[in-house]
Amino acid sequence: MINIQKVILLFVCFDVVFCANAQRPKMADIEQHFYGENVKQKDATTAIVKVANAGIQVLTFEKFDGLNITQGDIIISKADDKKMLGTIELGKTWANKTLPYIIDANVPSNIRENIKAAIAHWEQTTPIRFTERTTQKDYVVFRRGSSPGIGASQVGCQGGMQEIFLGVQTNISVAIHEIGHTLGLWHEQSRPDRNNFVTIMWQNIIPRYRNNFETAGTFYGDYDFKSRMHYSPVAFSLNGQPTIVPIDPKNIIENDGYLSLGDIAAINALYP
Repeated sequence: MINIQKVILLFVCFDVVFCANAQRPKMADIEQHFYGENVKQKDATTAIVKVANAGIQVLTFEKFDGLNITQGDIIISKADDKKMLGTIELGKTWANKTLPYIIDANVPSNIRENIKAAIAHWEQTTPIRFTERTTQKDYVVFRRGSSPGIGASQVGCQGGMQEIFLGVQTNISVAIHEIGHTLGLWHEQSRPDRNNFVTIMWQNIIPRYRNNFETAGTFYGDYDFKSRMHYSPVAFSLNGQPTIVPIDPKNIIENDGYLSLGDIAAINALYP
């Protein structure tokens, strides 16, 4: 059972400490950018995958930078790794709440600092621990992404080596988001019960990217409009108008670039 008072206290304490030692990113920099927003996709196709705690699902994906990508930043597999498409399981947790990692030597210094700051944020607000990889079998490698403003990662532990890609123009908020996927979190607006909370404005979405708004994955806890894992309200917009609208107008889709209380509660539920 999650003690929400402790979570709130932890979050407030972290917020005070973090603000004293780092500058929050500008609002214009917080918005997550995705494959497909500025780059034309190749033909979309589908993959059958197993989702931890949710069973078999069909995901639509496109090929970008040699990766099979769904929902703009979730890696299903490498583009040439066709044998995996029928055997992939997404969303598995990491042993002992610990993520072994390597930062590739080709990652530029600004992204390296963003990764370290994102790791500090995750460690200060959740039970997840990060350790530099020595001989661990399962681990993640942070690599320089081919597209400057985009990050990409797989959902959950895949077994063996897996990767997080961060473009040279991404910031700490993107690193936090992609680490969230790697730990097992899906996009908030894709959760299977989302139609109870938001309306997808299909007419405002670029037609070729409507598949990015398919429901997928699973969820933990209440719907979180402030989640770091949530699309922006105008993601993949055809005309600048909202693509995601809360059913209750009192709710606002808004994230400050860091983990929300709901994100922290979700990780606590995923890693009890």
